[in-house]
Amino acid sequence: MGASIDHRPDDLDPVPDSKGRLPVLHLSFFLESPKEMGREGGIFSTIVGTVALTLVRHRRGAPLGVWDGHFFDRVHAREQD
Repeated sequence: MGASIDHRPDDLDPVPDSKGRLPVLHLSFFLESPKEMGREGGIFSTIVGTVALTLVRHRRGAPLGVWDGHFFDRVHAREQD
């Protein structure tokens, strides 16, 4: 039939501890840099990269959007005449 999938639980599986509580996210998770190729540590660099990419794309895309609006408004006004 099909191949069996070997699932090995790791630290990210939401397994309750001995008292039945689920793991929680700590502030250090958001403020630390990743370690061991992203398997450990935090996600700070990922957050910074996402924000930087969003800002760069916005700064490049907004002027194009304004130019498109101006261009199509002038074309539409010319067609109305």
